[in-house]
Amino acid sequence: MKIDRVFFLIHPACWALSNGRPDLAELQQLGTRRASFFAAEHWEQRVIELQKKFIGSLGQCDAMVIYPIGDTPPMCSLIETARTHLGDRCIVQQASINVEPAALHDMTEPIRHFLEDELLEGRDEFWDAIPEHLHAETHDDLRRAIAAHGHDWAPRALKVLAGNRIYADEIDRELTRLGWEIDPNTVESVAFGEGFEQCAMAWKAMVGDYLGWARPIENDFQLSVSGAPCLFDAQFRERLDLDHDIRLFLWEKPNNLWLGFYARCRGRLHEPYYLANFAPGDTVIEAVDIADKVLWPADGSVVTMTDDRLRVPVLSGLRMLPDEGPCYLVGCNHTYAQFRDLLAGALIEPVSLAPSTS
Repeated sequence: MKIDRVFFLIHPACWALSNGRPDLAELQQLGTRRASFFAAEHWEQRVIELQKKFIGSLGQCDAMVIYPIGDTPPMCSLIETARTHLGDRCIVQQASINVEPAALHDMTEPIRHFLEDELLEGRDEFWDAIPEHLHAETHDDLRRAIAAHGHDWAPRALKVLAGNRIYADEIDRELTRLGWEIDPNTVESVAFGEGFEQCAMAWKAMVGDYLGWARPIENDFQLSVSGAPCLFDAQFRERLDLDHDIRLFLWEKPNNLWLGFYARCRGRLHEPYYLANFAPGDTVIEAVDIADKVLWPADGSVVTMTDDRLRVPVLSGLRMLPDEGPCYLVGCNHTYAQFRDLLAGALIEPVSLAPSTS
């Protein structure tokens, strides 16, 4: 089977896991509004129907990889739709991964402890979840990351690294078994699912590189769902390609407000993190996180102003920073063209996580 396009359906139907009955006390403890939960759940119900229609529209040179979550009726229905329409052009992930050792989160230089402390609780279980033939490559990834960033980065990135390695390995074996013929230089791939800026970005960030595909796996917002309240009333406008595999997503909000978001469509642990910086001048910009907390203007934020230039983190999806998360920019007194040009013209600044020695 000649395959020209591969679509990744990553963790759809997450809100369905609650079966319409979320733990309201837990929502309150997390600081999540009840209305926000149900808004995302209702959005999910609409998008699942769109996803089914999209699957039904796929042609003979299209294929799909599904990362399932749970066994709810909506999840099972999506898998059934894909298997019925695509047959052997559908892969449903079966591989499981393990979380990083919990003790690492209370340590300085946690990556050094992970590599050197053979008695670390949970270390063996983590490695046991990774197929033996991937151990050498995973160690090599870690060595390259340490050379670039040192040992003091968030251990949750270990799970992302292992997951991407394991998923790519399973996909590679399955596409060979099913007889997919893919040109790695021309194959196009797109991911969508939940959350748009969370699992749908993290769990494919390195997969394309591990499969040897030249083009990155892009993200489709319109077939995705997010728990970010700032997106509940946003209409998607466009996605722009910037340097370093960075994508700028742009939305329109009611009352002439605009929304922007920087994210990388692929990345490796040894690569830099990136900041987008621009001079807003007299225009008014607000930044919020996925929970609608104001990041700018605010003290102690990941968004900063230096020499009249706003410096905004680009989401990598790799989770190497303890406070990494999406940063949404709200244009308050712009035209769309002004906002688009301001963000698209940002200077992209690479940043190492290693402490400065100067």
